[in-house]
Amino acid sequence: MKILHVAQSLKGGSASYFNEMLPDHIRAFGGRNVGLVVPATDAEYLRSEISQCRLFWFKSRARSVPLLANFVWTVADACRRFKPDVLHLHGIYAGTAGRLVAPLLSRKTKIVYCAHGWALERETSPWVKKVTLLAERSLAPLTDVIVNISHADAKCAADAGISGRDNVVVYNGVEDVAPADTAMREALARERGLSPAKVNVLFAGRLDHQKGHEIAEAAFAALPADKYHLYVLGDSVVSAPGSAAALPANVTRLGWQSRDEVARFMQIADVLIMPSKWEGFGLTAIEAMRAGTAVLCSKVGGLPEVVDDGVTGVVVGANTPEAYRDVLLRVPKSQWRDFGSAGRDRFEELFTNALFTARLREVYRTLEDPASRTDKGPVPATRTAAARSVR
Repeated sequence: MKILHVAQSLKGGSASYFNEMLPDHIRAFGGRNVGLVVPATDAEYLRSEISQCRLFWFKSRARSVPLLANFVWTVADACRRFKPDVLHLHGIYAGTAGRLVAPLLSRKTKIVYCAHGWALERETSPWVKKVTLLAERSLAPLTDVIVNISHADAKCAADAGISGRDNVVVYNGVEDVAPADTAMREALARERGLSPAKVNVLFAGRLDHQKGHEIAEAAFAALPADKYHLYVLGDSVVSAPGSAAALPANVTRLGWQSRDEVARFMQIADVLIMPSKWEGFGLTAIEAMRAGTAVLCSKVGGLPEVVDDGVTGVVVGANTPEAYRDVLLRVPKSQWRDFGSAGRDRFEELFTNALFTARLREVYRTLEDPASRTDKGPVPATRTAAARSVR
């Protein structure tokens, strides 16, 4: 089976998704049977294993008309030369480009589309939402399988009348790495200057409007600096992050960090904070749970499915600085550690890389052989389109 993955941008969560998925694909299908259409400007965010794949670079993830035209042309050229059995499209730009070139594909090529969180859930103007909805509804009939990354994602699609020939839910997953023991945590924390007397909170992600970093930073302005500290890992991709000069004394911005360094911070933080304004799934949350770290997050999208409120962390109903401040003042440091231990158990049950990649391969298998479907029924949350969980 030959699979061609297409993404218009890889910086941030998309790179994590590809890096978790590709090594398994290379083992399962062989490197030369896995193709990638990705921006040359984002090559640095992918694992070295991609050298084993067929690579089709386009110039840049920037969204000017000439560069988007180059992107569409590269997708069409890759389909013509690679002749995939499955064209897997990631995100709305890739989903649009890939399905526009669908008439050029052979009849045997199946189209899989994952929006990675529907654009309809984003804070944007009404006319943009109308255009997006029209595009998604119009292109859905050209899609063999729509992969939703959470039940909330599936419900959004169903309520909006977006339905491919098949609709499934496949939770994201990350490679399993054992949490550090107490001695290692303490050593890593000392090296990075984290005080064991404080509640050390981590924000890891893009400093863009969606992720709500300014909400987390504002919450710490009202917390005592001798007891609470926020470490911010990441930088802006879409919007300006705001001035670091105006930050409270107990907030430290460290910029983009390597995957390994982010993983180390996950190990030593008491809690990960995710004040997202919309979130199809929440990959960063399961990375924290893998490390045995609790999660404090907003009640949006797939996050309440990932974080078991009161068990593996706290889900906040009001996404305001005051709400996060109140939770941090209320929950003691020892309780966050207990939440983290429960989160590790939940990660092993639902969100490992092995589970994620097996479910994705199951989607591909059912395209080859529909009789091989192993699902037990539709996702309970859907109404107008039946989505199934791949188990």
